[in-house]
Amino acid sequence: MVNGFTQVDPVGAYNRFMAENWSGQYTRVGQNKVKGSPHLFGKAFPGQIDYGNGMFITKEKVLYNLLDQKAGPEVNGEIFEADNKPMQFILDLPRENGGKKLFKHSSAYGNEKLNAYFNVVTDGAYVALLKAYKIKLSPDPTNMMDKDLKLFEQYTEYYVFLHANGGSLQKIKLKKKDIMDVLSKIPGAAEKANKSNGDFSNEDDMKDLFLSVNM
Repeated sequence: MVNGFTQVDPVGAYNRFMAENWSGQYTRVGQNKVKGSPHLFGKAFPGQIDYGNGMFITKEKVLYNLLDQKAGPEVNGEIFEADNKPMQFILDLPRENGGKKLFKHSSAYGNEKLNAYFNVVTDGAYVALLKAYKIKLSPDPTNMMDKDLKLFEQYTEYYVFLHANGGSLQKIKLKKKDIMDVLSKIPGAAEKANKSNGDFSNEDDMKDLFLSVNM
């Protein structure tokens, strides 16, 4: 599939908006005063949480803290932490933030130590395409002279999980070299990729490609 439109970057749009329009209180992180929010897109969203028994519990609002990689029901602007951490959760994000997304803990893909949540872009018989939402402290573009003044900058990383031989997780970039390297390990997948007209840097196109590989 050829994507005729520039793919919208909800994270980049959110970062720009926060840098230019934020007027809340600073968060102290070490010696830094940080503006913005450590929560995904800055707030809680309607969602569902599974604490490990495979049953999604509907919550009115769910917060996902990217700095601590914690998620849970929102209570007075904070995450209510249950005895067990969520193994997976769903956020009903509005369209401008990318739409509804399923997140699974990294332990579901063989890595407990990573202690992160992956947005499952697509998963199937052979391979999963996963996206991790991360956060870093960046210089405040509106006040570059104050070195202690920072901005919570959200960003994304991509991973793939190959189900064969017990499973293997690896970090990739959305570029042809990385994706072809992954698909070369799945019989017939590279041929499908070579016939595809998709943009290897476009998440939607790669979702379609991975869907076809998993058929």
